[in-house]
Amino acid sequence: MNGTAAKSSFHSSPYSNEKRTALEPRPKLFKNVVYHIVKDGTIDEEEYSILSNLLQRGDGVETQYKNEGNRDVLNLSSITHIISNTIDFPEYPDAEQRMINVVKPLWVYKSVSHGRTAPLRLYSPNPKFFFSDVNIFVAGLPQGDREALYGGVRALGGQWSESLTRFTTHVVALSMDEASCKTVVHERKACKIVLPHWIDDCLKLHRRIDEGPYLLPNPKILSDANSGKPLMGAKLDHTFIHSAHINDNMNPPQPRNSIFLGKRFCIGSDLHLSERSFNTIRVIIESAGGSVVDALNDANVYVGYYRAEEDYVKACRMRIYVGNLTWLYWMFAHDEWASPLKHLLHYPIPKEKIEGMENYLICISGYNGDSRHYLEKLIEACGATYTKALKTTNTHLITAKPSGEKYTAARDWNCHVVNHLWLEETYAKWQLQSVTLPRYSHFPRMTNLVEVIGQTRLDMQALKASYASDEADGSYLSGDDSDRDEYSSAKGSLSVPKDADERRFAQLSQNHIGQIETLAIDNRQPEKHSIPKGAKENALAQTTVRSKPSSTAETPSRHSTISKPLGSAVPAIDSPASVTSSGGRRAKEKAAVKLKDDIIDLNDFEKQRKKAHLPTLPMENVDKEDMTQASRKRKGDACEIDDAAGSKKKSKLSSKDVAMKVMLTGYTGTVAPGELQRLYNLGVEIVELPEVATHLASPKISRTEKFLCALPRAPVVISTDFITKCLKENKKLDVNDYLLHDTEGEERNKCILAESLKRAKERQVGPFHDMAINVTPGVKGGYDVIRHIIEANGGHCNLIRNARAKKYMALPKHPMILISSTEEAGYFDNFLRYAENDGRDAYIFSTEWILTGVLRMDVKFDDEFSLVMEE
Repeated sequence: MNGTAAKSSFHSSPYSNEKRTALEPRPKLFKNVVYHIVKDGTIDEEEYSILSNLLQRGDGVETQYKNEGNRDVLNLSSITHIISNTIDFPEYPDAEQRMINVVKPLWVYKSVSHGRTAPLRLYSPNPKFFFSDVNIFVAGLPQGDREALYGGVRALGGQWSESLTRFTTHVVALSMDEASCKTVVHERKACKIVLPHWIDDCLKLHRRIDEGPYLLPNPKILSDANSGKPLMGAKLDHTFIHSAHINDNMNPPQPRNSIFLGKRFCIGSDLHLSERSFNTIRVIIESAGGSVVDALNDANVYVGYYRAEEDYVKACRMRIYVGNLTWLYWMFAHDEWASPLKHLLHYPIPKEKIEGMENYLICISGYNGDSRHYLEKLIEACGATYTKALKTTNTHLITAKPSGEKYTAARDWNCHVVNHLWLEETYAKWQLQSVTLPRYSHFPRMTNLVEVIGQTRLDMQALKASYASDEADGSYLSGDDSDRDEYSSAKGSLSVPKDADERRFAQLSQNHIGQIETLAIDNRQPEKHSIPKGAKENALAQTTVRSKPSSTAETPSRHSTISKPLGSAVPAIDSPASVTSSGGRRAKEKAAVKLKDDIIDLNDFEKQRKKAHLPTLPMENVDKEDMTQASRKRKGDACEIDDAAGSKKKSKLSSKDVAMKVMLTGYTGTVAPGELQRLYNLGVEIVELPEVATHLASPKISRTEKFLCALPRAPVVISTDFITKCLKENKKLDVNDYLLHDTEGEERNKCILAESLKRAKERQVGPFHDMAINVTPGVKGGYDVIRHIIEANGGHCNLIRNARAKKYMALPKHPMILISSTEEAGYFDNFLRYAENDGRDAYIFSTEWILTGVLRMDVKFDDEFSLVMEE
């Protein structure tokens, strides 16, 4: 039996026995490889000898079973590669958990033949990873669809690249018009050009099917079964055709398992999925016993991309499972349910990158396969740049062991050398960790660090900052608790007043608790800040705080209350101390300045309360006497802040109303906390919200979100030079000398800034006042940014997820509007048909219509930015 299996293995390989023996590995080809060859029926002694010889001549090191007591034991702690044709050996589950590379013998032969180690994932022996020999490049599809295709292929053993390479096996496109498709044809590259529906159908069936019917330029699935003629417009939307193709010919299997049984998934709009991709994911979920719902309130699982979206925040407060598309695909591929918090890359990522990481160039050494890919994705998510080769410009080398050419060069070039724990903990805490901590430069002599990769979990305090909010009134905290065993309390509940002013008071008070405690517990740096005692006492007196034992929390509970001793304080979401930073002096200065501003607001509010006789908060009647004492103490206190030069100065906090509130956009300089204080003393306050800004400072006419959201409020638009000069001369200058003049920008955008501001001032509403604007997911700039701009300019925005949507937003006396892109032409016909049936005029514009309309403070329904021209 063994002989038969061995013969079969030899004949199934493109390398004959003679060719294998003749292969000559280049020196040090396998220098970082510690391998074990599984000797079973598929690898006989002859092939084992050939494999061992090739690996050892390439400087690979073999590990064998050792006899311990009465049994043979394989020590996986030092192994990097296991060579096997199957996964039917006892150590496989443990090897997979440790991210040890398990590859077919063909990987060795290919590596020797090419003179470099071949991609590991292409040679997995696991039959469920049926894309193991697939390496795709996606051309011409929207970003959301690309991410979905890449995620599905990667989860099931394949690879992808952002460009056409010699390793590419499949180019995924909708037509042959793409440049990469023309390159394949012209250069006769050995790769296939397929429709994305081939991957969709493979995922739906959980089987690798033949690419034949999906091959461009003449895919059979686009032909009418009766006439044989191509269907008109089929290139834009193949959903019906390819679904019928599966149902009629493929006999899709019944649900393979029930890992999603009882799970109701809500798919986040920030994934920007087309109808085709959304339908594929729906089938995947349903095939495992789950369901997809439209409303988040009906869901117990949320799948999204960012931690900043409204649905994400709501989902966290509902205490339901929150993960990303990678997590969903991972569970689908491994046929098991897992918490999204067990793996760093299975949870949505923040939109903002970690402060300081953008300047880092990071290289990796000693990690291969899945572990290397995992580190690459962490580097990208943190905002740093990954480089394959180590250069003199690199700032960090992440290595598994203190040896090798890269390690030696990094030491010579004064490049920081750390293990993967530095990167994992930086990502988990979402805060740059110091490379000087001993555990980040420790390399155990008898342990391969790859063994412990992927064991770091997300820091719950960092997660809380992404969904905790002082405005939380408990209205979101609802849902079914049956699926939430892993989730516990994370955010305390305030006794929330109904009155808007009372709510503002509660917000400010809660801010003080988070900021005061954050500064109090951060003793890692020598700088200290003197916090007004009265401020903290008053803040504590104004909020409902009940003691409760702290617990390890994964998402918030509906009925939880705050229990925050100084050692475990949770900073408020808008506290600078909770924002990504290096944890040093600058973050603390930001926190102190923010604290000072809130104290001023708190003082103003109390004065207004006394004058207007506003109703008291529920807790005020409980301990009114203590509150009075705290208020008296606060009156004589001053806030001690470190200025930019490092000297300490005491400034009595005043509650003066600063008339000039400036919002900066496109400013290339930096304003240090000490400079913010100086500007404030001069009568210039830097603000972040367009609603409160009286002045907008920009170096030019800009298309930034801030500029376009502030413009309809008719602020005074000035050059950012005003800020620079005020700081330089230490006085408030005449604003009229710094009014923004940008002739080039006006010509480029075909607008006159002065006239636009005049229109905004006269109308007092934005150009989209009372307009309903429908937006497709893949619009340029992203749906969320476009939505903010539309709403800031008076419009109503509606996301259209489905190309065959049954309902669109429309308001009386206005035409129907769709903002889309040429890549999403599949949305056009249904929208126009809906408008025609409703008896309305309809327009389909690019995002240029939105941006230019705001800059002009006027909109025109003409062909300038139309995506559909009348015949």
